[in-house]
Amino acid sequence: MRKAMSRAVRLLGAVPLAIWAILGVALVLRLIAVNYGLPQELYAEEHVYARAALRMIEQTTLDPAWYGHPASTLIDGLAGLYAAYGLIGVLTGAIDNVSAVAGQYRADVSDFFLIGRVYTALVGVAVVLATYALGRELRIPVFWSAVAALLVAISALMIRYASVVRVDMLQILFLLLVLFISVRALSRPTTAGYLLAGACLGLAVASKYPAIVGVVPIVASIIVLTVEHQVTLRRALGWLVLAAIASLVAAFIVAPYLFINLS
Repeated sequence: MRKAMSRAVRLLGAVPLAIWAILGVALVLRLIAVNYGLPQELYAEEHVYARAALRMIEQTTLDPAWYGHPASTLIDGLAGLYAAYGLIGVLTGAIDNVSAVAGQYRADVSDFFLIGRVYTALVGVAVVLATYALGRELRIPVFWSAVAALLVAISALMIRYASVVRVDMLQILFLLLVLFISVRALSRPTTAGYLLAGACLGLAVASKYPAIVGVVPIVASIIVLTVEHQVTLRRALGWLVLAAIASLVAAFIVAPYLFINLS
């Protein structure tokens, strides 16, 4: 545990001050926008995601009964946040039990949309950091990696999508992590790395189905390592299988009923 903490501290210390400033700008721009339009929804499916998450709490189930994108990472996150909100309500005497939080939503959606939008905004800031990290892993100079992060931070489209309850930011974040790990594997290939890449791919697909394209960098990196004789064909195939298993396991953890309903 201490080693993990020390490593995390070293990684945070390696981030230039300018990047922290860019992340601060990204956070402010996204948080400024999250209040806009409340209690009205700014995106047609904000209501759908919120109700699916509240259904999980009200009926004490892992089945949101909605798998459109499937948006499972978003809905699960909302369910956890709404449950915490309900627990605060119980502790303060506002409601009798956590499941009663659904009644508060029917009375006024504002708090629930705001919670979801802040969640999305924070993920949007993580996307900015992941953009910088990917640039550095690609050996792009600090300055230009920072420029890329800044462009993502101030992009009107990225701000808009990160200030409403949408699943896009989660999909982008997990795909960026897949790319980052796959690029790193070219110089430092490990079994743990491919397991993590596979898990991120599974989470990306559980966010939006088109994220299956994330399999390309994983396979490409394994092919490069094999062609350059850095690893044996047997090990390469083993990593591919492990990445596939990790992907399925991660997707099942966040969206078990997606698999159960298909069977």
